[in-house]
Amino acid sequence: MIKITRFDELYSGDTLGTPAMRAALLAHTASDYYRTCQELSGAARNEGPRFGVLVPALQQTIELLVKAITLKNVPDFNPRDYGHRTLEIIDAYSTAVPVFAKIAGSDASRKLLSELTTGYLMVRYGEAHVAYDGETWAAFCVMVDEMLAVTLARADEKGTTV
Repeated sequence: MIKITRFDELYSGDTLGTPAMRAALLAHTASDYYRTCQELSGAARNEGPRFGVLVPALQQTIELLVKAITLKNVPDFNPRDYGHRTLEIIDAYSTAVPVFAKIAGSDASRKLLSELTTGYLMVRYGEAHVAYDGETWAAFCVMVDEMLAVTLARADEKGTTV
């Protein structure tokens, strides 16, 4: 049996609902997705990628990091307002978040994010074919590593990293 319990049911206190804590939780989940993407890509075992779960995991990795970084920089940001539209978040907050300005200004990054958003549901439900090359994988890793560096380098007054 799997039991899912909301954090606010497990812990009391004012810090749980703060933007900094919400951002930290998003960033930690994104890090888990990123590690999973590395395994699913087959890079560690010289196997072929598992596209059906890899593409949604790539999207989730970036989406969660984008939402974490935005929430940390714009405390009144509501992650649910954007669904899975990460490029819209990046465009909306590129002036407030320097790493977003870099992504927004790169045609290759924009194309990658657009394809991941398009493929998120289609690939997950077996409705689309996927192909990518080593250059695309490297671009994904660079983007995620840069966003992780931003989240891990920023600590709030309580020591929570985001």
